[in-house]
Amino acid sequence: MKDFITYKTLIKCNLGIPLFFIALYLIDLYKINSTLLGVFREIATIPFLVLQYLFLFLSIRYVFKNNAKNFWLNISIFILAICVTVTTCSFCNFNF
Repeated sequence: MKDFITYKTLIKCNLGIPLFFIALYLIDLYKINSTLLGVFREIATIPFLVLQYLFLFLSIRYVFKNNAKNFWLNISIFILAICVTVTTCSFCNFNF
């Protein structure tokens, strides 16, 4: 069976999750009020919060298991780690 977790899918997921949280921040910053956006935001926020920890773990495991030295994969892991740190600290009321 073909391996489903490749570095290309990890890069897409690792960059997609921070883009979602950036979009949430911009929607809140510019006070965009739409019923459809509000429903999507409420439905998708909790799964994306869980997925960011899962994909950070899977990505780090993939790098160590396969000795991957892909530059873009490492950059996407770094961006996702920053996203995890910022979202976790925002719930704990840490200020940067």
